[in-house]
Amino acid sequence: MGERDDIKGLDQICARIKQKGVITSQEADELTRLFSDRATKALEIVASHRVKKYVFYPSNVTRWVVVGREAEYLLLPSAQYCSCDDFHYSFMKGQAHLCVHLIAQKVAEAQGDYKEFPEEDSELDKLIDVP
Repeated sequence: MGERDDIKGLDQICARIKQKGVITSQEADELTRLFSDRATKALEIVASHRVKKYVFYPSNVTRWVVVGREAEYLLLPSAQYCSCDDFHYSFMKGQAHLCVHLIAQKVAEAQGDYKEFPEEDSELDKLIDVP
């Protein structure tokens, strides 16, 4: 399955999750068929409430972060980007288009199961670690 098919499949599953307000075993099974172990790990991340949404004011800039095993990873969902090593290595090798963190973020957002943090715009540089 190609990149567009993976993303399209995830988007369709997440649309159903959003409509229902919760992930059912049907969606979980579809995610597993589509992403195998990555889906299992992503669902564990969501279940353990490790997805964060930062909203900066007054600009209303939004940034997503997933707390991983070894670090917190910055995600840009609209660009299908994650700062984790797995994303970079898998993407560069053409093996995978979405890491567990991107899958988790999409599912958490669809389900409304994430922690939201309002922040001042002046804090944005700290989140993205810009000197």
